[in-house]
Amino acid sequence: VKGHGDWAPLSLPIHPLTNNPERGCIQDTWLSEHPNLQVGGVTYKWVYEALLSCRHLFKIVPEIKTPCVVASAGQDIIVSNSAIEKAVHHMPHVEYLKLPAAKHEILMENDESRQAFLDAFYKLIQTEIVDKPETIKRF
Repeated sequence: VKGHGDWAPLSLPIHPLTNNPERGCIQDTWLSEHPNLQVGGVTYKWVYEALLSCRHLFKIVPEIKTPCVVASAGQDIIVSNSAIEKAVHHMPHVEYLKLPAAKHEILMENDESRQAFLDAFYKLIQTEIVDKPETIKRF
């Protein structure tokens, strides 16, 4: 896809995927040490398949009954938060978490955004698996 190419480190003064410079360097450092894991930018085939997948997902989203946490990063430049909101509106068992100060890589974000997501995730695990072990059959 135009503007994409072979793998290159993303650790720039302003990282495009996270607001946390230290965590932003983790993936670059790891991939620099393990070049066999490096993947370049997306291809047109990847975009085509991703769009097909999204189209299919929007058809079945009302059928998703599994409890889940879905988060949107307010500063995301990769995915559409409006599409996320449209999807979760039709999901009966979702906790939708808006993280306005986060970029795309929520688990690599600053502590506040990262912890908000982890708290929601741990609550889901506690509620759906630990407190109700019979629900594990649904997963």
